Amino acid sequence: MTDSAAPSPADLPDLADLSCAGFYLLDPVHLATLRAHAHRQHYHLAEIDCEGCADKAQLLALTARQMHLPEYFGRNWDALYDCLTDPAALPIAPGHVLLFTRTQSLRQHAPEALAMLREVCAEAAEEAAAQMPPRPLWTFLLND
Repeated sequence: MTDSAAPSPADLPDLADLSCAGFYLLDPVHLATLRAHAHRQHYHLAEIDCEGCADKAQLLALTARQMHLPEYFGRNWDALYDCLTDPAALPIAPGHVLLFTRTQSLRQHAPEALAMLREVCAEAAEEAAAQMPPRPLWTFLLND
């Protein structure tokens, strides 16, 4: 799903439907349901707490740590895309869910980093879905 077609924060997609994998805004009322659905699907759930994060470098470092990305991760957008689309770079799981929370500081200080994160994750989800075997990649930005 491209970022221009992202549903409203009120929607929670069906994590079992690979065709819906992409980038979504998540209403906080759906947080527990998302966690339960990710667990039921046996997906790797990485919760990235962005409290106090104010720039791209911090965002990428947090993402690398919470996603358990390899040491060679280059801490740039291309490297994030490469890792998200490389099954060998991610924890072993039938699918992956990235959940970004407490992003107020990023929204205030680095909105361009959030916009780029949205674009990279949406494109990576499309690529991961096209691979054989397909691997769902879901990214959620908690609307908190």
